[in-house]
Amino acid sequence: MVDPSNASLKLTATHLSVSEETLARALCERSIEVRGEKNRILHKPIEATEAADSLAKAVYNNIFDWLVTKINSSVEGERGLFIGVLDIFGFEIFRKNSFEQLCINFTNEKLQQHFNKNTFKEEENVYVSEGIEFTKVPFIDNQPVLDLIEKKPFGLLVLLDEEVRVRFTDVYPFT
Repeated sequence: MVDPSNASLKLTATHLSVSEETLARALCERSIEVRGEKNRILHKPIEATEAADSLAKAVYNNIFDWLVTKINSSVEGERGLFIGVLDIFGFEIFRKNSFEQLCINFTNEKLQQHFNKNTFKEEENVYVSEGIEFTKVPFIDNQPVLDLIEKKPFGLLVLLDEEVRVRFTDVYPFT
């Protein structure tokens, strides 16, 4: 039985256009068939959490796909309509870029930026402050690309979060 006070379940079910009961069953149980007989087995709490996480990932991936399609319908380049996700320090070519790939590439860039800062920028500052001669090591600083994705107020992820908040507020003004 669905707990009537579960606002998150109600909100999610409404946005997915499914009943609360259907959503609760999908997240909290699985069914198996043994010798022609169907059995429902309740998930352990960790399994239910993993099911909810998987659903959230699928929803964000679909929103990302929708966003790319919308942008592609608005932009036309030499090769036709196209927007892609570039792995800045590597050259990966995917037939289809996903939200998950954007997150992976973004995370890799954040790690690369951390490495660059600690290995190059801070060491250069130490050498300069101590008057040590050194040969500057050239590297690409991708901070502007990271800012495009995460910086407030107009980074891609910031705008996506705001759009989700606005949509939920429109439908559920008291949440």
